[in-house]
Amino acid sequence: MNKDFETLTVLDYSKGVNVMATVIEKGSKTSYEIKIERHRRKVKTIRITTAVAVTLFVIFFVIWYFNRDFNSYKVMNSVLRKDSNTVQYMPYQKDLLKYSRDGVSAIDTDGNLLWNGTYEMKNPKASICEGYVAVADIGGNDIYTVNEKGDQNKLQMLLPITQVEVSKQGVVAALLTDNDVSYINLYDSTKPKQDPLVEQEFHVENSGYPLDIALSNDGTKLVTSYLNIKNGVVKTDLAFYNFSEVGKNLVDNLVGGIPYEKTIVPEVEFLDNNTICAYGDNKFAVYTMKEKPDLVFTDTFKTEIKSIFSNDSYVGFIVNNYDGDQKYRAIVYDLKGKKILNKPINFEYDDVMISGKEIIFHSDLQAIIMSLKGKIRFNYTFKQPVSYLYPINNFNKYILINNKEIQKIKLVEAKK
Repeated sequence: MNKDFETLTVLDYSKGVNVMATVIEKGSKTSYEIKIERHRRKVKTIRITTAVAVTLFVIFFVIWYFNRDFNSYKVMNSVLRKDSNTVQYMPYQKDLLKYSRDGVSAIDTDGNLLWNGTYEMKNPKASICEGYVAVADIGGNDIYTVNEKGDQNKLQMLLPITQVEVSKQGVVAALLTDNDVSYINLYDSTKPKQDPLVEQEFHVENSGYPLDIALSNDGTKLVTSYLNIKNGVVKTDLAFYNFSEVGKNLVDNLVGGIPYEKTIVPEVEFLDNNTICAYGDNKFAVYTMKEKPDLVFTDTFKTEIKSIFSNDSYVGFIVNNYDGDQKYRAIVYDLKGKKILNKPINFEYDDVMISGKEIIFHSDLQAIIMSLKGKIRFNYTFKQPVSYLYPINNFNKYILINNKEIQKIKLVEAKK
């Protein structure tokens, strides 16, 4: 019995070992593997928690930052102006463009020269599209073009220039006038040959008097505003031209026309390559034009428009206030027609522009920066007259140009 018992015990033990070995081979987890898996779950949880915390911190930081009030500024860099007060400045990509009667140049925000060119003009007016610049002698015959590399070209018109527009590839649209006849010519300023790519002739008695032209960024589309007065009634006609394959087989490449009865539309512009805004005396309209024009939305104000400002995301207006004691009202729309801002304001200004989601007002000695939520982020009175105030990073850095200096400034919260 003892031998049988021992034998059975040995056999059971052997089977037990065999069974245990079989179970382990089938994938049962050891205590070590269980510990590793628990650790991995903890690490994953910590990572997710950390990512959520960082995301929330960034969101709250951005909200806090854009709702900060600035009451002063710090000069980061300053360069003495060596030009006269007749020199005009414009934002040029991330740099500055300056032009006058005797030349045009580009400088960076530290005042370093990027390129320059010389000419002689009596009444220069600049047009910018991305890296291309065209400067025209309004009332004269010369157009001077230059790209971001400093490559230069000169176009000479046979008739007086009324307006000029340039595209990002260097296509130039010139509005020329000769008594009761107007011409709209398109040129490729990158080539020495000066024959126009497109040449259109308009007679005042038939088409009206051209008020404004706008050229798309790619140089293939053009919008013109014509003023007509018949029997004492004012009318404006918008003409839409497409010089690509879309309008190739149409008369004068005309792909659409829209009349505005009893309204003057003195300005039209491309907000981006396919979006146009037409500005009337107390109304406006936004059109999309990938090929032919389609109305997106329009609106009419109770009072006349005082100022307009726009970028590739928003279009805004300052109108005389029609309700309350405030002098003016700031109204901003996105390009789908949603009203983003409708806020009465009570301060005077000389110039207004929009950059990113900020509206920048400035007068001779004062600058006011307002968010699209209507919050005044900066209100400051300077000691020197301000000629220009341009944003650098859409956060808190700006270029300030006064009569003596070009300053790179940073808005700060000074202790009161």
